[in-house]
Amino acid sequence: MSLITIIIIILSSSSSSSYIINLPKILREDASHNYTIASSQFLKTHIYYINPRIQQLTVFVPDNQAFADASAAGYKILSIEDKYFVLKCHMINNYLSPSLLRNYTKMWHLHATMGTSITGNEKYTLNMTTTVNGSVEISNTVVRAIVTGTIYDRYPVAVYGVNQLLLPRELPVILPPPTADVSTTAVCGFKIFALLFFIFLIV
Repeated sequence: MSLITIIIIILSSSSSSSYIINLPKILREDASHNYTIASSQFLKTHIYYINPRIQQLTVFVPDNQAFADASAAGYKILSIEDKYFVLKCHMINNYLSPSLLRNYTKMWHLHATMGTSITGNEKYTLNMTTTVNGSVEISNTVVRAIVTGTIYDRYPVAVYGVNQLLLPRELPVILPPPTADVSTTAVCGFKIFALLFFIFLIV
């Protein structure tokens, strides 16, 4: 097998195995242009990428108006660490498609957020219900929000818009946020390492 063939196989294999979803990019490019603030907030808190090969995820994203409302004033003065935690409280480590989300509210209401996984307790959960007019409502112990639309839906990741920022009543003391959920630098580094390794074996 020639060196060129080996290089092509390595790069194509690495590319397919490193498929990732850029969450801020999805929000920034949404046709409604209604999630630009959320996009910048995910970037600032270092929540960049989702790797669908290793993680199922449902994200509820506050729209621009939600960030502008007086009820979100407390969020604006939080540290980056606390903002990171609040956004994680809008994420569920499970894939809920639009149809499953609606049916889910009829079967099981409480669901642990990724904020709960950070704190290690069951305090930070979301309650999901269906309103009398058929809308899906999600709430914590303080804020209620309506799911206003689907931003992204491709198994195993679903992203929905909501009309309120789900700010918890209390925030825990947490460690600084990670640099990213998945690092493109690490992906590129793996490709280079694999390429050099195979060249070494041939030489």
